[in-house]
Amino acid sequence: LWVEGEIGRMTVHASGNWYFTLVEGNEALDAAMWGREASRLRWTPRQGERVLVGGALELYQGRLRLSARYLLPYEDFIRGYRALPVRILN
Repeated sequence: LWVEGEIGRMTVHASGNWYFTLVEGNEALDAAMWGREASRLRWTPRQGERVLVGGALELYQGRLRLSARYLLPYEDFIRGYRALPVRILN
């Protein structure tokens, strides 16, 4: 599952786990990125930054939460997408 949204509040735990909220308008989705995945990233998202998150939904304490495996700055994703060659099939 891939989700686009803005980083709301974000907490980096001493264990290296990241806990954050993805916000879109009035809606919010809690998310967690485990230290193992977070340590592979070359950047740390900031509150208010638009991102693309890949992962799986899980039920945690009776609420849906996105367990994030991938996290990309949205602008980097768009830049890469626009750079893809366009092929016309006959």
